[in-house]
Amino acid sequence: MREDVQSYLDDIIQTRQAPGVVVAIAKDGKPLLSATAGVADVSTRKPMTRETPFALGELSFMFASTAALAAVDQGRMKLDAPLEFASPLTLRNVLSRSCGVDDFFADETYLEPDANFDSIWKAVRPKSLVPKDETSSTNGLLLTEALRRGSNRTFEDAVRTLVLKPLGMNSAAYGKRDGNARGYEASSSGFTPVEPHLSAYYPFAGYHLSATADDLLKFDAAIVKQSLLKVATWKIACRPVSLNGVLTASGLGLTVYTDEDGTTLGSEGGSDAGVTCFYRRMPSGLGIVVMANAADLDVQTIAQDLDQLVINALEVDGG
Repeated sequence: MREDVQSYLDDIIQTRQAPGVVVAIAKDGKPLLSATAGVADVSTRKPMTRETPFALGELSFMFASTAALAAVDQGRMKLDAPLEFASPLTLRNVLSRSCGVDDFFADETYLEPDANFDSIWKAVRPKSLVPKDETSSTNGLLLTEALRRGSNRTFEDAVRTLVLKPLGMNSAAYGKRDGNARGYEASSSGFTPVEPHLSAYYPFAGYHLSATADDLLKFDAAIVKQSLLKVATWKIACRPVSLNGVLTASGLGLTVYTDEDGTTLGSEGGSDAGVTCFYRRMPSGLGIVVMANAADLDVQTIAQDLDQLVINALEVDGG
């Protein structure tokens, strides 16, 4: 099985789909295997390793949402009470990515040197707020403010205290950091570094978390063990939210896919550093993390391929 996974990753590198990739896989919440291929930095040829941190981009929303749910469990926040700064929207609307407000990343004029939540929200807020099932970075913007107010601490400190530290995610950190994988895009001459263009926006949406693949498996274990949050809260988070009588593809902080074979939980992120994916296939019991320093690699498909590859190998081995 390990050899099959390694061969799959090696093929990604050999076919020049990405400079480097790292994968971590768990079964029933317990680490099963990890594998890497390629390099984290093309210029220095620094190898990709399990310890290589990645900027998670939008995948950071999964951890901020969990922190908000922990605050709900503690009685500090309420899921269905209107947010005082964004009424009639509720925390549930925000966590299910249905605030209905356009992506604030689309306009750089919002990011003046002295920009803050109030100035950005004033610029992007429509005359009326109506929840819609449309993914937007503005959900992250509203979540950071809701969590700051509800926890009476900085947004980053709330996530560290309520999620990262309890899970032992010791490599996870907010902000720029040395050692992160460098992002690239394919070119005729090989791979060209991606110039930073999103990093200025990310702190306002809470998208500036970095972590390793092994760190993300600790979150997978929390889902399996139903730890960190109350059991009832996990059940709510991991099922599709209904909006206007229609089931969406969003749980609370997680994307929820349901088909005839069962439910898959997931979250993806794209940043200047590449792409990341968290994937938990409930029927197989597998949790899969994929990280690659390529701007346009389809990590969701890679996770699905690895899910099937490992399932087949476990069946052959009788595991």
